[in-house]
Amino acid sequence: MVEGKRIPGPWREHADVAARDARLIRERGQQVADIPEILTFEDALRLFLERAEQRGFRRSLVQPCRPATVRHYREISATLYRRFGGSVLLPQIDSGTITEYLASRSTEANFRCKCRERKEPCTHKPQTPSGARLNKERQTLRLIFKTAIDANLHPGPNPVDRVDHYGTPDTDSDEEWQFYTPDQVAQILAAIRTSSGRCRTGSAFHDAIAILFLAGLRLGEFVHLRRRHLDLQAGVITVPKEGKRGTRKVPMSAPLLRICTGLCAEGRSNEYIWRPGEGDREKVAHDLKRNFFPRWKNKIPSDLRARFHAHTFRHSFRSQLQLHAPEVHVDKLGGWSNRGSVSKRYGHATLLQLRQSMLAAFDHLADELLEESPGAAEAS
Repeated sequence: MVEGKRIPGPWREHADVAARDARLIRERGQQVADIPEILTFEDALRLFLERAEQRGFRRSLVQPCRPATVRHYREISATLYRRFGGSVLLPQIDSGTITEYLASRSTEANFRCKCRERKEPCTHKPQTPSGARLNKERQTLRLIFKTAIDANLHPGPNPVDRVDHYGTPDTDSDEEWQFYTPDQVAQILAAIRTSSGRCRTGSAFHDAIAILFLAGLRLGEFVHLRRRHLDLQAGVITVPKEGKRGTRKVPMSAPLLRICTGLCAEGRSNEYIWRPGEGDREKVAHDLKRNFFPRWKNKIPSDLRARFHAHTFRHSFRSQLQLHAPEVHVDKLGGWSNRGSVSKRYGHATLLQLRQSMLAAFDHLADELLEESPGAAEAS
């Protein structure tokens, strides 16, 4: 017990040192509010990573973070440590400091370049961190402060809550989200068909793009999709559980059924749709996102390249579906769970109703999207 607060075992030695430092500062006439304000950033990082590995950050359930998530937190923590240092006191990092840090990071060149550390001449093209990366660093900082506050080692409030997300769109803007129209998706698929020829990898990537658009799958859901999840007789895709999300059923429209029929023609039922020979699906998803999409970007029309990302097709799916279906159907088909309480409690839809919405939205696009579809070949 130090200064009226119960300190966890691993931190008692630090708390004793902090109490002594606080006493010395008070003797010099300076103000120190409480012992938790003496926690250093290095100790806060250590406490944060221990909690991620041992119990996670969910309030109602003790569930450690996945190994990939922990590795991600460690990588971002190393970046934050290089910027803030280990000896800086946690209360010295306020919302202004965090905002200044994110602004400086947004203009930082040669991101991920390690030539300087290796003392080698740098030949890489200057690259700045993406907005998604900066928001991940902001979220990691928020969890670091939250962990310290929950352990009674920081008085709060959380300064990151007063820092806006990087690149938050203007709610009045017409360009809040990027998406493709069905005509633009047809142009992309036609360009991939033309460029791939008899290339099996190109044919598989063509079908992957079509499934992402016609089923509205997330990238993680797509790479975990197996042939046994495609029920051709019932015309339904059972989207596998991915992360904390449960399963859901997506009825197949005519173009989606045509693609799935080609995918199920060969191969075992338990095989993955994309890269069946590789077991590490997180690595497969990273390869699809970081290698395949940038590689094929130069093959599609130039005016469509800036938006050519896997998640853009999920936005495109919703944009097309909401023209022909009520919002309740759209949310259920796409697996969006952040609906209003009234919609969640009173909004219901049967599988037949969801099928009718899918057919109305996508059936008429079959000939336009899949003209001379190359079929589903395994991605080598």
